[in-house]
Amino acid sequence: MKSADKIKQFFKNAELSIFSETDEQVFADVLNARQEFRENVPAVPDNLWRIIMKSPLVKLAVATVLVIACVTGVLIFYETSGVAWAIEQSIEAVSQYKAMLVEGLDSDRTWREDGSLELRPFKSWAVANEI
Repeated sequence: MKSADKIKQFFKNAELSIFSETDEQVFADVLNARQEFRENVPAVPDNLWRIIMKSPLVKLAVATVLVIACVTGVLIFYETSGVAWAIEQSIEAVSQYKAMLVEGLDSDRTWREDGSLELRPFKSWAVANEI
């Protein structure tokens, strides 16, 4: 005998009866339980702040993230403000001279056989006109 046949035979041998009054009562109980559940659930869930404040571990994690964000912001501000001062000081220092020498590397965007960019040194002088 196959397992499906065994299951069918089991249900035939079981003494189950169906009563519509019992079904109606069960349905009414389920419907009442659902209504009570809907009435007890708040319409607006807890806001994020309340969720955070319920758990000590989450409090610690949020505090750590805030401290890291503040320290990072201060460090970025501190590091980038020096660049602006350096440019201003460079312009002020160069404005005192009537001539300037610039040295560096130049490229015509030609490539070597090994795939690297061909660079050549250059030197350039500039002299300011008198006003």
